[in-house]
Amino acid sequence: MKNLSAIKKTTRALIAGTVAASAALISTNAMADPVMWEFEGAKISDTLVASGSFIYDADTNIFSDIDISASDTFGSDFTNTTYSILSPSVPASATDWAFVDALTGPNRTGEKSIRFFTNGAQLTNAGGVIDNSLVPGPSMLSVSFAKCLNSGCTSYQSSNFGTSQSSGGQVINQDTAVLTGTPIVIDEDGDGVLDTADLCPGTVIPEAAPTSGELGANRYALTVEDVMTFAAGKKGKDTFTTADTGGCSCEQIAEAGFLGNGHMKHGCSVGEMRSWVNFVAAQ
Repeated sequence: MKNLSAIKKTTRALIAGTVAASAALISTNAMADPVMWEFEGAKISDTLVASGSFIYDADTNIFSDIDISASDTFGSDFTNTTYSILSPSVPASATDWAFVDALTGPNRTGEKSIRFFTNGAQLTNAGGVIDNSLVPGPSMLSVSFAKCLNSGCTSYQSSNFGTSQSSGGQVINQDTAVLTGTPIVIDEDGDGVLDTADLCPGTVIPEAAPTSGELGANRYALTVEDVMTFAAGKKGKDTFTTADTGGCSCEQIAEAGFLGNGHMKHGCSVGEMRSWVNFVAAQ
């Protein structure tokens, strides 16, 4: 087995794309899961209420699965409106973003939007709570609705909450709007190891090894569909799981370590498996 410095050198090569089967080894650990942000308790007036959720990945600044809705029992310009598209007219960031009900193109007349401003509080992949609790000083969460009244949206109707006053200077509510973020756990390749801890994205079970069709003596590979414990050849007494190997199969271990063809043909030797498991434990 290669020593740790050799493995790290291999990893740099993988990240560069020279070994496609195990791309992004170890560096994947630096990525975090995106967060589901739930929005609730927001009232523009006694009757207009907004709530919903969206997913945000702070690593990539990508918003997805947007589903914010507004309803008004007495009817208004924002009655029963769903905001499901990131607004192209607002440079989205972790502190300021907007959603629209539809992409209306160059003629934005009638376009409805909901905009969030956190006064510097960041949406992060750790999640947490951001609200507009009315305490001394500026609120951490300010939200506004707008409806474009002309093609260029230079004229619009708006309502705000998260602060104590609307654009017209009238007090509109004393309710608390809250964003609550919960990290989403993802195991994209289904190998039993969450993406945040997975050293080998794209693991396939059962894997190609052993290409001979039978494991050699004291050799290991993931040979049974949806089973995360390595099958062992004759004399194999050790037990290894994908949790032990950081989500890596025998063929990925062989690829990363530049091991000989024998490991693909007969399965990974117990010595290589133990060395890899020790390497993973040291990360």
